[in-house]
Amino acid sequence: MSPTQVHPPHRDGLRFKKLDLHLHTPASRCFGDKSVTPEAIIAEAKAKGLSGIAVTDHNSGDWVDLVKAAAEPANLVVFPGVEITCAGGTSGIHLIALFDPQRGKVDIETLLGALGLRPNQFGDITTVVERSPMDVAKIIHDRGGLAVLAHADSSKGALEDMRGEQRTLLLKSPFISAAEGTDFQNAQKKGTHKRVVDVLDGTDPVYARHLAVYQASDNPTGLGDGKHGLAGIGTRCSFFKLDLINLDGLRQCFVDPEVRIRQDFEFTSSVYPYISNINVKGGFLDGVEAKFHSGLNSILGAKGTGKSLLIEFLRFALNQEPSNREIYADHDSKLASRLQLYSSVQLTLTDETGRSFDIKRTYDPANDSPYEDPGKGDIAQIFPVLFLSQNEIIKIAENPAQQIEFIDRFFDFRSYQNDIQTINQALNGLDRQLADSLRAFEQARPIERSIATLRQELERLDLSLKNPAFDHFAAVEAKDKALRTPAAYLDSLHSNLIEQRTELESLPPQVTTPDLATDPAIKRSYELAKEAHAELLAALEAAAQTIAYSTSCKLRAIRTPFTRTTLWLMTS
Repeated sequence: MSPTQVHPPHRDGLRFKKLDLHLHTPASRCFGDKSVTPEAIIAEAKAKGLSGIAVTDHNSGDWVDLVKAAAEPANLVVFPGVEITCAGGTSGIHLIALFDPQRGKVDIETLLGALGLRPNQFGDITTVVERSPMDVAKIIHDRGGLAVLAHADSSKGALEDMRGEQRTLLLKSPFISAAEGTDFQNAQKKGTHKRVVDVLDGTDPVYARHLAVYQASDNPTGLGDGKHGLAGIGTRCSFFKLDLINLDGLRQCFVDPEVRIRQDFEFTSSVYPYISNINVKGGFLDGVEAKFHSGLNSILGAKGTGKSLLIEFLRFALNQEPSNREIYADHDSKLASRLQLYSSVQLTLTDETGRSFDIKRTYDPANDSPYEDPGKGDIAQIFPVLFLSQNEIIKIAENPAQQIEFIDRFFDFRSYQNDIQTINQALNGLDRQLADSLRAFEQARPIERSIATLRQELERLDLSLKNPAFDHFAAVEAKDKALRTPAAYLDSLHSNLIEQRTELESLPPQVTTPDLATDPAIKRSYELAKEAHAELLAALEAAAQTIAYSTSCKLRAIRTPFTRTTLWLMTS
């Protein structure tokens, strides 16, 4: 393998592809909007995420080649097909004919001609082929197509519009490859085992036929007018597990529907991690670049070309060395002699989310063979891979303990380990809470005893307070407070009179002009002022004595019996 070698493009392998195998175009006279173009049909199919469609106009192949041409640049597969109304039932039974994408309009029109239709009848849903559905199915088969029962549970469907022996013969016909069902999610019919998929699952003793059943849209306009339109494309479809989207692939799906067909409402997509690329710089495989498929891979080459080395280099880059000592020694010696010092291995990985990323590791044992970007974490845990050399398989076969270890390696315990770690952290927190609770419980015991003692004391005091003497004491206490109020008022007046008398004593009348002190008129005025000052002092003194007497004698006389009562209550 050389660095300049051109690799053929990989096919996708078996994958579920989303297909709508029953679509109409303006070639059907019952199509609503005749201005719709082939390009619009393809754009709508791509918008709905479809990988392939079948153009199945009523008795017409007129638009098959037009739609195929529009689909080619969009990478959408188109099955040429036609919906045929056969003689049977009340007003005709619908069959779908599907041909390989390599076929075209001429194949559809040749089939219609063989069935006896004239060109002026093409596209008309009312045109009935004067042949039984069994005969039509055989003609489709003989021309290399697949015959499918169209909307088998609805109007003009085989299970709805046919009865008796005629229906039994049709369902048993080896030329019928599959059936369309529209009642997968009908809860009532599911409960009674009457859906198309139930009737045709091989358990019905009358039909004794296991037939593949899938969904297709029949692209209604959505307006309830019974016509076909653009908006209905992909509204009901199925997933088919195919490698290449062609008629042989469909035929395989119809043979094995449980494995290869999923209805759109039940399909879930799974992405698995894989190595998409390896690039070696230096050593024996210098310049080698290998691209891997997301599915099964095989490394082919002559003896001594480095097939086993490539596996050892992958193991080195992913840091997943052998656990067996002898195998590890062989692995380490190959790195030293064939990868060599300072050479590197670069991988492109795709994880389970579909995200791609690169890792690069350089062989440098003295520095623990570092990664170019150590920030990616533990690669062995992020991307676990099971590597086994031929010698390693032999060693495992010889050791029962290693066999058990080998089986364990098939299981990814990382999620469980993370759950265990989370639970352990939660348990540690709960353990701390329990320890705090136990300490608090021990500390609470003496406090609870004290609370109980105080509660008993309060109860005793409450009982004591219910004595009538306490009620009388409360009334007397209120009266005492009321009696003290006027006494306090008189004390305040007495203090104010004393202060005013003291202040007045300090302010005797003065002669403002000493030179006029001997003047008879001024002298008489001064004497009058002295007399008024003295009389006012005497009046203040008398008022103070009167208030003092009221406070000390009269009020005491009023409060004395009350005080005795109070003292008696307090000592009772």
